[in-house]
Amino acid sequence: MKIESATHLVSGILVDENKILLGLRKNTKCFPDYWSLPVGHVEMGESSLQAIKRELSEEIGVELIDATSFCIKIDESESIYHQVFLVKKWNGKIVNRELNLCSELKWFSYDELPDNLTPASKEIIDDFESFVGYGFTSSATTYETNK
Repeated sequence: MKIESATHLVSGILVDENKILLGLRKNTKCFPDYWSLPVGHVEMGESSLQAIKRELSEEIGVELIDATSFCIKIDESESIYHQVFLVKKWNGKIVNRELNLCSELKWFSYDELPDNLTPASKEIIDDFESFVGYGFTSSATTYETNK
């Protein structure tokens, strides 16, 4: 698979109080009625970091302050290059800004993850849980709200 011709996706892992943020997808051709990490396409001319900043603003209404690349997932059969970021700091209150594509946003602990996770989100969350330890404990994740 040539990376240049692959579909480039980005996802963000947001953790607060040992819970991870997921959105329930709807009106999508891929995995409607499944829970997913915030995810989107990298647009022409964008870097992956620029794309995750834009996607978080468009989907959940927050400004990305600090993020670290967590992993890259490659699906050669579907020609997908998927970069995942650990969002360490954001500004703003999380709100569902894509009501036509997401019916709900919800925080889940590792013990309470829904069965209907997209396969990519499940794999990423399992990797993340293995990396940080049981319960999504991550002292590096902080956020600020506009009060």
